[in-house]
Amino acid sequence: VMHGVETSCRQHGYNVVVCNTDRNDEQEHQHLAALRSYNIEGLILNTLGHHPDALQALHQEMPIVLIDRNVEQLHTDLVGLDNPGAVRIALEHLQQQGFCDLLMVSEPADGTSSRAERINSFTTQVGQRPGLNGAVVETGPQLHARIHAFLQTPGAGPKALFCANGVAALACTHVLRELSCRLFEDVGLIALDDLEWFPLVGSGITALAQPTQQIGASAVDCLLERLGGDKAPARALNFSAQLVIRGSTQRTIT
Repeated sequence: VMHGVETSCRQHGYNVVVCNTDRNDEQEHQHLAALRSYNIEGLILNTLGHHPDALQALHQEMPIVLIDRNVEQLHTDLVGLDNPGAVRIALEHLQQQGFCDLLMVSEPADGTSSRAERINSFTTQVGQRPGLNGAVVETGPQLHARIHAFLQTPGAGPKALFCANGVAALACTHVLRELSCRLFEDVGLIALDDLEWFPLVGSGITALAQPTQQIGASAVDCLLERLGGDKAPARALNFSAQLVIRGSTQRTIT
């Protein structure tokens, strides 16, 4: 996403100031305070959303475009992934491949809108699909035990893990290795994100690739329109994920 932002900014004659909060609340607070003194013209933000008052104050001074994560109190443009659509693509693929029992693995929602949207979409859509069973667990110290219990519990049919992002996919891959699972014979796996190491694990991890370059460039377009005086109501631009099928979900249906 950052590459898309930087490329587009260069094309329009803008320099980019990058602040990495490393998902740390205090660092985000410090960066937001510092940015007010940098004389920047606009802000593209992927935020934890825990400082809405500071964001609202900044928004009074400059246009802001949110990427991936919404902040309800901040009425500004949002550019990101069509999360319900991505979940639908994943479930359709898993069901076509014969998987019946699904476990979604997500980082803790922690107020992050995109995580909550993926979890809610998964729960809702599984309930609407006869023949599918689904549950949700979070990454953390209990993940090993929960995946082990999921694999050991008898179910209606073949099992698969649905990782809500790349961090969850890495955590699940570690657990499956620790459990000495035959990748990916004992359990299927699909991940929302497509990281460079996915093809290197077993026969490759099936992914829902996000159009990150397009998301970054579109965020810049939105910001430039606002800088140009566009006063239209805040809008949401949601891009579709692309299914990349690899060995982790390919089964021979008999």
